[in-house]
Amino acid sequence: TGESPATVLAAALVALDAAGTGPVPHEDGTGETRYGAVHLISANRLRPETAAAVLPLSQPVPCCVDTAGATFQELVRRTAAASLRAFRAGGAPPDELAALLATVARERGVRLDATPALNYRPRSTALPVRPTTAGELAAAAPRSVTRWTEADPWRASHYLSADVDASGIRLLLQVDTAAHPPEWAERRLDALERLLCAAALDAHCPALPTLG
Repeated sequence: TGESPATVLAAALVALDAAGTGPVPHEDGTGETRYGAVHLISANRLRPETAAAVLPLSQPVPCCVDTAGATFQELVRRTAAASLRAFRAGGAPPDELAALLATVARERGVRLDATPALNYRPRSTALPVRPTTAGELAAAAPRSVTRWTEADPWRASHYLSADVDASGIRLLLQVDTAAHPPEWAERRLDALERLLCAAALDAHCPALPTLG
């Protein structure tokens, strides 16, 4: 795709989020939008006045992308642009975002989920970026390991951490079981894997998966 693994993973989460929503027709009838969203984790050191901060402070920033009519390659491009806009707002006071969400929830009489959150954590060695084949993906599948662990979700009903190094990617999906049953988490990771494998073989595949 020409973009970083972090952007590719963010685009996949945007696609999964959008697959569970409906399209929004344009008022003039000329088309439609279909948004997906993900919270990215932004550090406070992105701004000059906080470069000398003693402690790191990270906070979620909403990243919203129109997925309508996009191939996965195009969605990655759109996500890259949207994430840059989102990170520019990374230094905004988090209390103001929380107040805005509370106001919208109160006005609409709904419980707003903070959307999926992605914390991409690169390590000292870089993940290799190269083409792959169907045979290589099939051979790698048996080496993947899934296990359950107890954890507290952070400000979202589902929060995905990605620990990335030269050996691969370790994904930790934290789910609020009051909002989603454990089986939902399994289906979510399975859908994410299927989408990424399909995109690895053909970046021009449709961006939105069919959720089972």
